[in-house]
Amino acid sequence: MIGALLASGLPAGEAAAAAAFVHARAAAAAAADPGPQDAPTSASRILAHIRTALARL
Repeated sequence: MIGALLASGLPAGEAAAAAAFVHARAAAAAAADPGPQDAPTSASRILAHIRTALARL
């Protein structure tokens, strides 16, 4: 994600901060979704929410 943001022209610090923010928002949305709650949230569940998290920036 950081690489894509860098390629879009964001400075390195902003790209890293934005990627961390989007990842955290996507993880929170994935954790709130119904599903197995006794296991850690998987990367695939987080990935499913990345687009929504980016759209809400």
